[in-house]
Amino acid sequence: MGLPRDRTLLAFVHIEKAAGTTLIHVLRHNFFLRYLDVRPYSPSPERIFRASDLALALRINPGLACIGGHSVRPYSDLAEVVRSVRYVTVLRDPVRRYVSMYQYWTEMLGKQMTFEEFLSDPETHDFQTRKIVGRADAAAAEQLLAEEFFLVGVVERLDEFLIQLGARLAPRPFDARYRLLNTARERKEPRSEDYAETRREAIASVNAHDQRLYAFVNNHILPAQRAGYGGTLDQDVAAFQRHNREHSVPMTRRYADYMARKLYFEPVTGLVRRYNGMEWYGSY
Repeated sequence: MGLPRDRTLLAFVHIEKAAGTTLIHVLRHNFFLRYLDVRPYSPSPERIFRASDLALALRINPGLACIGGHSVRPYSDLAEVVRSVRYVTVLRDPVRRYVSMYQYWTEMLGKQMTFEEFLSDPETHDFQTRKIVGRADAAAAEQLLAEEFFLVGVVERLDEFLIQLGARLAPRPFDARYRLLNTARERKEPRSEDYAETRREAIASVNAHDQRLYAFVNNHILPAQRAGYGGTLDQDVAAFQRHNREHSVPMTRRYADYMARKLYFEPVTGLVRRYNGMEWYGSY
């Protein structure tokens, strides 16, 4: 029996160190068991989530309505399985995101490398642009974001992004409340401002496409999205920020979500990955 293509799937392109963990918790809370953290289930050199992976995910979770993950890419072939894929993403100031990724690699992942070594690694350059379009090509990424994405945000205006996402998903109820997760402050890491300021020129030089893409989003995409929302966005964001202090996910809902992930989704996909010669764990 074939999978139904006539469905809508919200797909979050999770860029490392750009508030993705926070947004994933918002999506889990809203879509509950219809949300799935995804990763490739068979090896490929690109390490991206493909149509064959989505077909398997839909068999594991037939009610799937929202996915997110580091391996989700808008230039993949997911539309072969689901006709309407609504891509969303959040970008971050390239210099601060770059420093945050270095800190995460060294403080949390235990990578033994100096900042100079990190700067010289081409895999760290123009990371956000390559997440969007698969290569360091800001012009192509700009076109893809402008023409194919359901919604685009930036970390520095995350509340605005969440309010707009809720409006675009209407009449589906959407609770945008959150608390920041997986931040350097939460992990008690050193503040990144010193690196960001003292090495700004060097960082910008290896992230020129990211710099251009981030400016395009702020100067063109965000104003267009604000205009499409209407004149009450600032007031709605202010009201949300007051209301956001009351955020709390019911314990039973958190427990059910955790059990479904740890006892069903992760073991099943882990077994598939192991069968295909991949590591059980991992986002790629």
